[in-house]
Amino acid sequence: MSVDDRRTSRPPSARSAPSGRALPPDTRRASLPTDAAPWEEPLPTLTGRAWAFGTVLTLADVLPPRFAALPPAEARRRVLADIDPHWAAQVAAGDVICVEELHGGDEAGAPMLPQTAVAALAALAQTGVAALIAQRYAAHVEDAALAAGLVPVTLDAPAFMHTGDRVRLDLEAAKIVNLSSGDRAGIRNLDEPRRAAVRAMLRARGGP
Repeated sequence: MSVDDRRTSRPPSARSAPSGRALPPDTRRASLPTDAAPWEEPLPTLTGRAWAFGTVLTLADVLPPRFAALPPAEARRRVLADIDPHWAAQVAAGDVICVEELHGGDEAGAPMLPQTAVAALAALAQTGVAALIAQRYAAHVEDAALAAGLVPVTLDAPAFMHTGDRVRLDLEAAKIVNLSSGDRAGIRNLDEPRRAAVRAMLRARGGP
């Protein structure tokens, strides 16, 4: 063998194969984990003005039952009509309702028909209200609110929010900040199933 032959010849490779045969796939790379949790888009942060309604608000207050048969786009002008006839003209998109307890019936405790409760929450959503903040909800009100396009959150003591305060709801971090006073509190009802329900609702309506 000449010097030039020694320079240009190569030792056989461990990956070489007989002529005409394809190499098998390289299996030496580490396989990716298959049990990793799928990525979920973070929940948004909502910012709006608070409307505080004291200790108890009922869905009959939100929309008086005599207006329940109206289409939501028309019923929105009647929201809270028996408490403040001018409220629907003052509310803005992104505002939030704050109350200690949100009841499903009227002040006497009489339950509302399911379709009447749904109509009240649908009309409220049509006003631009983004979220409900309460210490306690009547049974099924939270689910009905989500179905109407509202985010219902629960606090231990929502009384630190007053009408006109600017409020920030960080849904991903599960906390509320009163931007007007600096007070803050944790949201108690954003467990994983509720986060998934809120995420699905926001996705269905096209965002926060």
